[in-house]
Amino acid sequence: MLKKILFVLVLFTITATVFADTDSSGMMTPAKYNKYEDESNFYRIGRGFTNLATGWLEVPRCMLYQNSDIPVLGLIIGAGQGAIWTGGRMLSGVADIMFLGFDYGLIFSKQFPDFIWQANWLPPAKMIEAEEKEDKLEIKEGQDQI
Repeated sequence: MLKKILFVLVLFTITATVFADTDSSGMMTPAKYNKYEDESNFYRIGRGFTNLATGWLEVPRCMLYQNSDIPVLGLIIGAGQGAIWTGGRMLSGVADIMFLGFDYGLIFSKQFPDFIWQANWLPPAKMIEAEEKEDKLEIKEGQDQI
């Protein structure tokens, strides 16, 4: 039991250290993305173990992302999307470990970054502003028809 508690505390400490950043915007900038970029096999094997351990965080990330985009319904959509992305994280983690870190760049991209903390947890501000303008326009058009 003590080993489990210690493991959870270490996991939370690592997660808190990774998420501790002076920029609290929640957006992945190119500077942050390049901070984690490495080309060694040890890095990729570590990425595999990390994705296996933290892949489940895709569910709350996608729920948060989709809910900020589509309130309430986004929670349901985000849960489904998060389950699929969790499977992708787990698959990529197994592939990184199984192939000993040899990666040909087929799995990871800007939409599916190396680690969960590199992904956008909130939609870009410009997208939110555009949707708010569109909602106001729809409301105005609806009021004109009355």
